[in-house]
This record gives sequence, structure tokens and C-alpha cells, in this order.
Amino acid sequence: MFGLCWHEIGLRRARPGRLAAALGACLVLACAHVRAAAPVAHAPVLLADDSVTPHVRLRWQTASGWTELEADRVYSSPDEHKAMAENVSSFVALGGTRLDRGAGDPRGAIVRVGFYKVDAGAPFFAGMKNGGDLEIELSNVRFNQPVTPREESVLQHLKYTGAEAEACGLSSENVDFFNTSDPKDDLRGKIPHELARFGWIETDDAGPALASDAKAPRGHVSIATERDGTLTLRVRIPYALLRHARDPWKSTVPGTFFEPYHFHVEFEVLPEGAAPEADAGPRAGAGGSGAKDED
Repeated sequence: MFGLCWHEIGLRRARPGRLAAALGACLVLACAHVRAAAPVAHAPVLLADDSVTPHVRLRWQTASGWTELEADRVYSSPDEHKAMAENVSSFVALGGTRLDRGAGDPRGAIVRVGFYKVDAGAPFFAGMKNGGDLEIELSNVRFNQPVTPREESVLQHLKYTGAEAEACGLSSENVDFFNTSDPKDDLRGKIPHELARFGWIETDDAGPALASDAKAPRGHVSIATERDGTLTLRVRIPYALLRHARDPWKSTVPGTFFEPYHFHVEFEVLPEGAAPEADAGPRAGAGGSGAKDED
């Protein structure tokens, strides 16, 4: 289009008035051509709707009942966690370990809810009952389009201090540990098998546990799509799963093993109707990178 216009103008020979008129005609033709072109369809980018504020609820069992904390949390970075009460601060953020380790679906989005100790030297959950559970609920999560939450993508990432790991004779790579929902989800080979419990946060569709650990405490996860289109994540995690599996002290009684100073739970969503990508990477038990994550 533009090549034809410049050829007809005869740029080197044209007088200024004729050149301006011809240029104007050329631009009108070009604009008409653009308007007449068929529109190209593009899927909208999947984004969180930050006009809706996520709500965090955390409960844990004590000898006398349940302790419950709750708060609204706008999307922020993990460093911007805010105190709830007791010894717990919390945050809600986009992105997570799956993204950090290059195992996320490029069409999807990841949401995480995380908790930090306020006093690193005190128990995370005051009065935790021996054999008790934690319950985490993240509600009011909405996106700019309908989505399908992937319960099998749920994982819990626990962080321990290097000093505590070393005190137990463990190397610095042991500051990270994972509990996953999918028994085969090692983030495409990025989680060493000795640093995770694969498949221990079960969905309603989970198969039977292996005989070797069938009696061990298991967690549970569900993600509901509410009538208003928001998502609600509900996770139950036995307190015993906060113990690092390589801690040489085998007790799970509260106060007898080194706790994480931070952990988060995350899940991935895909645009409604999108099929999950096939994972061609190594599976659980195949080793993998010990890369550390930011939070």
C-alpha cells in the first residue's frame, strides 16, 4: 500500500503543495485499509481482579478447642506480610514456587497464601494439640475471566532457617521442603525427592495411599467456585507435616521438632476450557534442582 503511494507521488519531482495533498490521500487510504481489515482474535490475558479483596482464615486445634484468626489481605509481596494475632503474620500474593521454578502453565496464574512467624523463636501455633490440624481458607479470589482451578497443582512450601538445619546435621539445601497434592508433581524435576512428601495433601479424587505410609497423617484440599465467580481454597494440614522429613528427631509432638519460620500454600488456575499442559519432565523420585526460592 505505502509502496504504491510513494511511487505515484513521484517524490523527487513533486512540488510541496502536491506532495502534501498526495500524502494526505495516501494516509486516508491507509487508514481505510486498516479499518477494513478483519480483526484478529486474541485471548485476554489472565489477570487477578484486585477490586475484590481476598480473605484469609487460619485455624488450629488446641487442647481446649480451636484458635481462629482471620483478616482481609490485598495482593502484595511476601515481604509485606502483616500480623494477624498470636505469633502469625500473613500475606496473599500472585505467583509462587511453581512459577519460580519454571513449572507453571504460561496460560495460567498462581495464587498463594502465606504465613510467617512474628517471633522466630516462639512456637508458630500457641497451644497446638498433639496430633492436631491446621485449617487454611483463602476466599474472595477472582479473575478477569472464568477459570478452572487445578486442585492437583496445590503445594505447601515450607522454609526453615539455616541455623536450625545445621543444628540437626543437615546441609543448607534443606531449608526448603514441600508437601504436594499430586503424587507425581515434582515441578518438572525441580524438587529433589528427599525434600518433599508427594501426594500428601489429598483431593477428593486421590487414590489410596501406599501401604508403607497409609497410616501417616494426610492433608486434604478443595477449591470451590462460588456463585459470584470467586474461588475459595480450603486446606487441612496435619501439624505433623510441618516437621522436616529429614529431621533426625522423629517425634511430631509440638515443641519437639524444628518448625518452619514460614510456609505458603499455592494453587494454579487456567482459563476455563483450557486443558493442562502435558508434563514431559522427570517425575517424583528422579532427583532435581535444589534451587532456592525468594520467599
